[in-house]
Amino acid sequence: MAVWSVNIDCLIKGEGKVDPEELLDQLAEFHPVTSYGDGMLSTAATVEAPDPVAALEHLIEALTAAVPAHFVVDRAEIMTEARQQRELDIPTFPDMVGIVEIADMAGRSRQRAYQMANENRGFPKPIIETRSGRLWLKAAVERYFEQHRARPLSRTS
Repeated sequence: MAVWSVNIDCLIKGEGKVDPEELLDQLAEFHPVTSYGDGMLSTAATVEAPDPVAALEHLIEALTAAVPAHFVVDRAEIMTEARQQRELDIPTFPDMVGIVEIADMAGRSRQRAYQMANENRGFPKPIIETRSGRLWLKAAVERYFEQHRARPLSRTS
Protein backbone atom coordinates (compact mmCIF):
# COMPACT_ATOMS: atom_id res chain seq x y z
CA MET A 1 0.00 0.00 0.00
CA ALA A 2 1.07 3.55 -0.74
CA VAL A 3 -0.32 6.98 0.07
CA TRP A 4 -1.47 8.99 -2.94
CA SER A 5 -2.45 12.60 -3.40
CA VAL A 6 -5.52 12.63 -5.66
CA ASN A 7 -6.99 15.79 -7.19
CA ILE A 8 -10.26 15.53 -9.10
CA ASP A 9 -12.31 18.18 -10.91
CA CYS A 10 -15.90 17.08 -11.59
CA LEU A 11 -18.63 18.67 -13.67
CA ILE A 12 -21.92 18.45 -11.78
CA LYS A 13 -24.78 17.37 -14.06
CA GLY A 14 -28.50 17.55 -13.38
CA GLU A 15 -30.44 19.08 -10.53
CA GLY A 16 -28.55 17.78 -7.49
CA LYS A 17 -26.89 20.25 -5.16
CA VAL A 18 -23.58 19.81 -3.39
CA ASP A 19 -23.18 20.84 0.23
CA PRO A 20 -19.40 21.32 0.65
CA GLU A 21 -19.59 21.05 4.47
CA GLU A 22 -21.47 17.76 4.30
CA LEU A 23 -19.09 16.52 1.63
CA LEU A 24 -16.10 17.29 3.86
CA ASP A 25 -17.72 15.33 6.69
CA GLN A 26 -18.44 12.32 4.47
CA LEU A 27 -14.90 12.30 3.03
CA ALA A 28 -13.17 13.00 6.37
CA GLU A 29 -11.09 9.79 6.22
CA PHE A 30 -9.32 11.23 3.14
CA HIS A 31 -8.45 14.59 4.75
CA PRO A 32 -10.10 16.40 1.82
CA VAL A 33 -10.08 19.93 0.56
CA THR A 34 -13.02 20.82 -1.68
CA SER A 35 -14.39 23.76 -3.58
CA TYR A 36 -17.71 24.01 -5.37
CA GLY A 37 -19.11 26.63 -7.70
CA ASP A 38 -20.41 27.21 -11.22
CA GLY A 39 -21.21 23.52 -11.66
CA MET A 40 -17.65 22.41 -10.85
CA LEU A 41 -16.58 20.39 -7.83
CA SER A 42 -12.86 20.19 -7.09
CA THR A 43 -11.57 17.78 -4.49
CA ALA A 44 -8.06 17.08 -3.27
CA ALA A 45 -7.63 14.09 -1.01
CA THR A 46 -5.12 11.66 0.45
CA VAL A 47 -5.89 8.05 -0.43
CA GLU A 48 -4.16 4.87 0.68
CA ALA A 49 -4.17 2.30 -2.14
CA PRO A 50 -1.87 -0.20 -3.85
CA ASP A 51 -1.54 1.88 -7.04
CA PRO A 52 -2.67 5.23 -8.52
CA VAL A 53 -5.60 3.77 -10.48
CA ALA A 54 -6.98 2.11 -7.34
CA ALA A 55 -6.55 5.41 -5.45
CA LEU A 56 -8.56 7.26 -8.10
CA GLU A 57 -11.26 4.59 -8.17
CA HIS A 58 -11.50 4.63 -4.37
CA LEU A 59 -12.00 8.41 -4.27
CA ILE A 60 -14.55 8.31 -7.11
CA GLU A 61 -16.52 5.66 -5.18
CA ALA A 62 -16.48 7.85 -2.08
CA LEU A 63 -17.57 10.91 -4.09
CA THR A 64 -20.37 8.93 -5.74
CA ALA A 65 -21.70 7.96 -2.32
CA ALA A 66 -21.32 11.50 -0.93
CA VAL A 67 -22.54 13.66 -3.84
CA PRO A 68 -26.28 13.41 -4.53
CA ALA A 69 -25.90 14.86 -8.04
CA HIS A 70 -24.63 13.04 -11.10
CA PHE A 71 -21.09 14.14 -11.96
CA VAL A 72 -18.51 13.56 -14.65
CA VAL A 73 -14.79 13.57 -13.88
CA ASP A 74 -13.27 16.33 -16.00
CA ARG A 75 -9.69 16.10 -14.74
CA ALA A 76 -7.77 13.84 -12.39
CA GLU A 77 -4.22 14.06 -11.10
CA ILE A 78 -2.63 11.37 -8.94
CA MET A 79 0.85 11.43 -7.45
CA THR A 80 2.75 10.00 -4.55
CA GLU A 81 2.99 12.13 -1.44
CA ALA A 82 6.77 12.34 -1.97
CA ARG A 83 6.31 13.76 -5.47
CA GLN A 84 3.68 16.18 -4.24
CA GLN A 85 6.12 17.42 -1.60
CA ARG A 86 8.86 17.87 -4.23
CA GLU A 87 6.47 19.88 -6.41
CA LEU A 88 5.37 22.01 -3.47
CA ASP A 89 9.04 22.82 -2.80
CA ILE A 90 9.48 24.29 -6.30
CA PRO A 91 8.98 28.06 -6.25
CA THR A 92 6.12 29.20 -8.46
CA PHE A 93 6.96 32.89 -8.36
CA PRO A 94 9.45 34.00 -11.05
CA ASP A 95 12.88 35.41 -10.19
CA MET A 96 12.67 39.16 -9.78
CA VAL A 97 15.35 41.87 -9.73
CA GLY A 98 15.50 45.46 -8.55
CA ILE A 99 17.83 48.31 -9.43
CA VAL A 100 20.71 46.97 -7.29
CA GLU A 101 20.61 43.58 -9.03
CA ILE A 102 20.29 45.24 -12.45
CA ALA A 103 23.38 47.34 -11.68
CA ASP A 104 25.28 44.17 -10.72
CA MET A 105 24.11 42.38 -13.88
CA ALA A 106 25.20 45.31 -16.06
CA GLY A 107 28.45 45.97 -14.22
CA ARG A 108 27.32 49.56 -13.75
CA SER A 109 26.47 51.87 -10.86
CA ARG A 110 23.01 51.99 -9.33
CA GLN A 111 22.58 55.45 -10.82
CA ARG A 112 23.38 54.15 -14.32
CA ALA A 113 21.03 51.18 -13.84
CA TYR A 114 18.30 53.60 -12.81
CA GLN A 115 18.97 55.66 -15.96
CA MET A 116 18.88 52.56 -18.17
CA ALA A 117 15.56 51.47 -16.69
CA ASN A 118 14.04 54.93 -17.16
CA GLU A 119 15.56 56.11 -20.44
CA ASN A 120 16.00 53.08 -22.70
CA ARG A 121 12.84 52.48 -24.66
CA GLY A 122 13.74 48.82 -25.19
CA PHE A 123 14.36 48.12 -21.52
CA PRO A 124 11.71 45.79 -20.05
CA LYS A 125 8.90 47.37 -18.12
CA PRO A 126 8.75 46.59 -14.40
CA ILE A 127 6.03 44.11 -13.51
CA ILE A 128 5.64 45.29 -9.93
CA GLU A 129 5.82 48.84 -8.61
CA THR A 130 5.73 49.35 -4.87
CA ARG A 131 6.49 52.29 -2.61
CA SER A 132 9.91 50.73 -1.95
CA GLY A 133 10.80 50.33 -5.61
CA ARG A 134 10.17 48.60 -8.88
CA LEU A 135 10.82 44.95 -9.74
CA TRP A 136 11.53 43.40 -13.12
CA LEU A 137 11.44 39.83 -14.34
CA LYS A 138 15.04 38.65 -14.14
CA ALA A 139 14.72 36.68 -17.39
CA ALA A 140 13.49 39.77 -19.27
CA VAL A 141 16.42 41.87 -18.00
CA GLU A 142 18.91 39.10 -18.86
CA ARG A 143 17.44 38.87 -22.37
CA TYR A 144 17.72 42.66 -22.73
CA PHE A 145 21.41 42.57 -21.78
CA GLU A 146 22.09 39.64 -24.12
CA GLN A 147 20.56 41.59 -27.01
CA HIS A 148 22.45 44.79 -26.18
CA ARG A 149 25.90 43.48 -25.18
CA ALA A 150 27.30 43.96 -28.68
CA ARG A 151 26.71 47.70 -28.38
CA PRO A 152 28.70 49.49 -25.70
CA LEU A 153 26.59 51.14 -23.04
CA SER A 154 27.24 54.87 -22.98
CA ARG A 155 28.33 56.39 -19.70
CA THR A 156 26.29 59.48 -19.01
CA SER A 157 26.67 61.09 -15.64
